[in-house]
Amino acid sequence: MEQEKFYYLLLMMKIKMKFLQTLFFLGLFTIVFSSNVMANSASNELINFFKKINTICGNFTQIITDQTGHTISTSKGKFILQRPNHFRWEVLTPLKQLTIMNGKTVWLYQPDLEQVTESPISEKIGQTPLAILSGSTKTLTEHYNVSKIGDTFILIPKTNTTEFHQVKLTIQQQKIIQMVLLDSFSQKTVLNFTDVILNAKVKPQFFVFVIPKGVDVIKD
Repeated sequence: MEQEKFYYLLLMMKIKMKFLQTLFFLGLFTIVFSSNVMANSASNELINFFKKINTICGNFTQIITDQTGHTISTSKGKFILQRPNHFRWEVLTPLKQLTIMNGKTVWLYQPDLEQVTESPISEKIGQTPLAILSGSTKTLTEHYNVSKIGDTFILIPKTNTTEFHQVKLTIQQQKIIQMVLLDSFSQKTVLNFTDVILNAKVKPQFFVFVIPKGVDVIKD
């Protein structure tokens, strides 16, 4: 009798262990499945947001801090983005600097150095954080894994070939208000956007750069 009772208890323990294992793997599967669903949902939400946008205009304040939180630099300016792959990024203070991309070429003009760097658009352009705002929606799914916490989208590059290992994009009331970039040196770049206007009519000449006379041209 005691022996039968022992085998019965042993059998019940085995059944309970298998039941617990089933619950564990079911729970693990649910977590992974839910994470994938949430990631796809965040990615689709961001893609659908940008599908409705042709142009973005506004002002920006850029703050760069080191790993201790010390401010390295602060600059302000204005920008115009036209999807896909057209942008005008103009730093007004403390030193003027102008970056223009017309879909084929990128110009970086530094008046204080009397220098222009001219570069053709390459695959790497699609991996830069600015391409998130001005590139095609295909860029998002090709180069980033997307998740979301509150109003902030978190984008993690799929490869380690990019300068930044995390990008945070905050959108409130259908407007982009902030972009935070974390690089491999633990530096943080915060871009705060103000006076943002979506889908304004933009003149083509905003993306045309005429090289000033007497300026050195460096072709990259």
